[in-house]
Amino acid sequence: MVIHREAASPKGIGEVMAKGNMGNLAQHFVALEVARKVVTMWGQPSIPVEFIDCYSMGTWEAIEQSQTPQRRLFDTHCSSFRNGEGGFVGGVFHQAWISRHGRRLPTNTADLLYPNTAFLLSTAFPTQRFKMRLHDVVHDNYQQLIKFARSTGPEFVRIGKDWTQSALIHSNPAPADKPVLVMLDPYRIVPADHDKSNEDGYLNPRLLKYLLGLSGLAIAPAKRTAPCVFVLCSYSEQHPESTVQLMQEIFIQDGWNFESLLAGPYPDVGNVKSHVIGVASIGVPAPILGSSLMHKWTEWNSTMGGAP
Repeated sequence: MVIHREAASPKGIGEVMAKGNMGNLAQHFVALEVARKVVTMWGQPSIPVEFIDCYSMGTWEAIEQSQTPQRRLFDTHCSSFRNGEGGFVGGVFHQAWISRHGRRLPTNTADLLYPNTAFLLSTAFPTQRFKMRLHDVVHDNYQQLIKFARSTGPEFVRIGKDWTQSALIHSNPAPADKPVLVMLDPYRIVPADHDKSNEDGYLNPRLLKYLLGLSGLAIAPAKRTAPCVFVLCSYSEQHPESTVQLMQEIFIQDGWNFESLLAGPYPDVGNVKSHVIGVASIGVPAPILGSSLMHKWTEWNSTMGGAP
């Protein structure tokens, strides 16, 4: 049975992550570096990698105005990307922005549009085929995803709205013999007893277990012959260590490896906040990037003169 969320509201609920935040960059730094590892290991461009995104956002979304310290750091990184800096990840953003804005990129970060994970993957690995299952409950985002699917090919990109009620998820197993990359970036990942655990934008363990289980993607680690990676994101955390533990407990069994990255803490409006990225993987070496996610993130930021 498909799990229905109570009191669900569109993802634009106000608290949901603004584009223009270091959490966005941490998410996509991890997604691109992990995908590069998986694609390289797979080495079969004509045989698709399965990409499943439960909170896809629009293909392109406006970067929201903000004057917080982490927004200033975000602007510094984007300036590096515009100049062709930032290594592999910065290069992918640069190419994505050229495809959208042309070669004369806007000098003001707020005039750029922010690409979603699906578009970044397509830009980063143009010779690798992907099969994508993309979801977003916001009408405008959903329509953007439909256009992206039409331009890419409906045999490779399928679109749904609420993933918890999606035929693309419900009793629709992920292939065991092909790589699978799952992106989960709600606003927050919270325990079952959290007062907002049933609201849209808040992901609780019950829904994660549904996604993993036989009623969802039927991810059975013992039966897999190809890599499988989950990237989990939780933003604006004041107690990130609790969220890391919550993520880890869900994947602690059945041979999963688990790693985490903490972006921040960053001074923000009213509080100091951090962003947590967790990576659960099977079928790939651990640590997945050769050294810890945190080390890679810190190292990458230092090349651009920024704090993690």
